[in-house]
Amino acid sequence: MEVWFQDGNVEAIRRPPIPDEFVAMAIPISTDEDGRGNQVGILLLSIEGTGSVRSALTGTYTIYLKTSRSSFITTMNVNGNGLIIGGGGGIGRACVLAFARYGAAAVVVADVNLDAAVQVCEDSRTHATHPHFKAEPHAVDVTSRSSVDDLTAYATRLLGRIDYCVNAAGLGAETQREVADADPDEFARLLQTNVTGAFLVMKSISAIMKTQDARLNDTNSPARGTTRGSIVVIGSASSFSSGPGLMQYTTSKFGVLGLAKNSALDNAQYGIRVNCICPSWVNTPMVKQAVDNMPGLGEKINSTVPLGRIATPEEVADAVIFMSSPLSSYVTGSGFIMDGGTTLTSHT
Repeated sequence: MEVWFQDGNVEAIRRPPIPDEFVAMAIPISTDEDGRGNQVGILLLSIEGTGSVRSALTGTYTIYLKTSRSSFITTMNVNGNGLIIGGGGGIGRACVLAFARYGAAAVVVADVNLDAAVQVCEDSRTHATHPHFKAEPHAVDVTSRSSVDDLTAYATRLLGRIDYCVNAAGLGAETQREVADADPDEFARLLQTNVTGAFLVMKSISAIMKTQDARLNDTNSPARGTTRGSIVVIGSASSFSSGPGLMQYTTSKFGVLGLAKNSALDNAQYGIRVNCICPSWVNTPMVKQAVDNMPGLGEKINSTVPLGRIATPEEVADAVIFMSSPLSSYVTGSGFIMDGGTTLTSHT
């Protein structure tokens, strides 16, 4: 099959004829010359039927694919349906846009701020590469069991199946005080949202995924086993190490990682993977608010990150996509640290 990318359009030319199930939406992720002046590329594949699909790239590429099953490699394939909680901003928003770019068929974007969720759905449609992509918003309060259960029931009715669930809802520290002066109310708020909220989401989505049919992680590599879904929760580098005056946040994020690990163990028998992405400082509104509220925090961040900068939300979203895709089919119960080297000198 030759796939030509020109002026933002993709036209699939079948030579020789290929069964419809092998006509793929192709997203080029790297290209090189083949020695004859052709640009030969590595593709992300989304098996979606025939016809033309759009490409976000411009320029001309010629991609050659063999038609045998053995020629297809496992890819960052997330062409199923996703539920992203806390998707109205920050890391959650970046995850929604990443799923759209990587070929997801549909996403439900849930947030306590419904207006923000509506806007992110609109934004995601301009990033989507799936020809029939849809995005729907929904309000949720993760501290309310009935609100969480209403959300997961809605997503199930709308999508039919939830292949990926990402929980990015959470609160950051409001104050920096040593334990003797810590605010019990703030401590309770962070545990309620970050830990109890994560528990309620995990409980509800696990119950739904258990009832879904098991599917091969990769139809071209049956040895990778089957899946009923993937769950990713956003933890923190503070899930592994402590920081002075941040007991409320550290305690809550240790709890999130413990929740993810035990949930991974309970869900493994059903083919449901659970992983925890643990970034340190990320350039989000929540971190900006913390810097504004805590004098000297900005300077501390810049001086303690070995790579010399904080992460972008898009970098965290890339890790979420990996943990949701068949490329991580043997990964469950992990706390994936991405902190620019910040915790390398901590004693954990």
